[in-house]
Amino acid sequence: VVFPRYQAVLAARKALEEVGAFGCFISGSGSAMVGLFKHCNAAQNAAEKLSRLKSQGFFVVNTRFALRS
Repeated sequence: VVFPRYQAVLAARKALEEVGAFGCFISGSGSAMVGLFKHCNAAQNAAEKLSRLKSQGFFVVNTRFALRS
């Protein structure tokens, strides 16, 4: 619903996907777009690339979680 209505949000998602995010989502309030990366190094490289291309801020948060079956 959001992506067709707001081209800036769609552009942010595409930018994250182009630098290797395997998933993207919008924060609860819509103020941030989050990209998911399998490795911290990949996320760091993506943040550096995006920071050079765009004026918005990008930063990396490293989290660890385990899936339960």
